[in-house]
Amino acid sequence: MIIRVLPRSFFERIMGSFRERELLESCKIISIESSSGSDTEPPFSPHLRAHRHLLCLVFDDVCNEPLPEDHDSCVLFTPSQAEQIMRFVDDGKLPLLIHCTAGISRSGAIGDVLDWYFNCHVARHPEDHQDFMQNNRHILPNDLVHRVFLRFLREV
Repeated sequence: MIIRVLPRSFFERIMGSFRERELLESCKIISIESSSGSDTEPPFSPHLRAHRHLLCLVFDDVCNEPLPEDHDSCVLFTPSQAEQIMRFVDDGKLPLLIHCTAGISRSGAIGDVLDWYFNCHVARHPEDHQDFMQNNRHILPNDLVHRVFLRFLREV
């Protein structure tokens, strides 16, 4: 499975263009937004936000489990979101683009886990794994997202 982790700005630049629709027809895209701030809306044209190849998720870039009293101030990545991702990705035949604000931490964790699962564990596509490693050197996967997603995969 071809997986690319990109910054939000990539999609902001093509919003409203022919390229936006073209990408949505040829790839699956996971769009990760924050619960507050300037990146709470997906960087896609409003009429395309319900496209079958677009999955929009909301969770914050929190690396450690917050204290119980801080749970209301942030949205954490959940096992149900991991399940949504796996249903959305399905058989992994279409290339996958994943973005968050910077395209480093949250999207990096999702990309890293999906690369391991599809390219190393299940289907064993070493060429796609090498492609992922080569083209996503910039990622620093969010540890909490990584742990929650892997725990979900090991329990199913």
